[in-house]
Amino acid sequence: MDVWRKGLQHELRMGKSPGRFAIALALSVAIALPLSAAMAAMLGQGALFIDVPLNFSWTALAIWVLVLAAIVTLATWTPLRRAAAVPPAHGLRYEQAMPRPKLLPDEDVISLAREVILSKGTGVSTVEIAAHVGLSQPTLFQRFGDKETLLRLALTPDPICPEAIIGSPEDPTQLGVGLHVANLAGRLFDVMVTVLERTQLAAAGGLFDRKARGRAHAEGGADILVPALAAHFSSLGSLRVSGDQATETLLFLVHGAAAMALADPSSDTRPIRDRLAASTRSALVEE
Repeated sequence: MDVWRKGLQHELRMGKSPGRFAIALALSVAIALPLSAAMAAMLGQGALFIDVPLNFSWTALAIWVLVLAAIVTLATWTPLRRAAAVPPAHGLRYEQAMPRPKLLPDEDVISLAREVILSKGTGVSTVEIAAHVGLSQPTLFQRFGDKETLLRLALTPDPICPEAIIGSPEDPTQLGVGLHVANLAGRLFDVMVTVLERTQLAAAGGLFDRKARGRAHAEGGADILVPALAAHFSSLGSLRVSGDQATETLLFLVHGAAAMALADPSSDTRPIRDRLAASTRSALVEE
């Protein structure tokens, strides 16, 4: 009984209803009913040379029940015994590592891999990455070749959208140039933190040298962002410096703030953002 109880608990823990037990029970009952009834009838008629009265009732019924119970037990014992042998912790790990759909796009796989890489560093094993993503390790190698390629893809900064940073929906004339510049610095700060986090981790793991890092920045849109910022600042009034100087100053301030935030990832970034907004307005805007 303990084996049946543990086996059923395992089936239910795995989210089944419990399938193998139900199938085994249905098949065993379907086989046991006619077989046990036939044996009981043969015994009752003396066909097996056992002295049983022809007008039997309880004897044949008892034989039928025993045969039925024996067949059901034999049919369901093996799957439940195997399920009962699985430790609960293994069952939970199996449940947590249920495979994701096979059609999971490469972009989603890279995004999930990035989560565990940023959490555990470039020394994380491909076994841990595969478990987090929900794919087998061979499938991971089949799709991306090797661990280094996957790390490079996961740690390459996302393309930068200048319009999203500049804040094209904002109207500086209505919002105020000072507040607009402060908001712009905040948006650039968020992007810079992500870029620095990935590139620093990649450099520490020996994935990017200086040339590769420069190439990654260029491909990510940094070469487009700088002239876009300069042109945007040139179109604004009430600035202390030219558009090029404003861009250089802003990038310097934002880079420093992002480096401070990454120096202590567990700290609250709101004070850093507030200081960045204040220093940006003070350095760029005449108020």
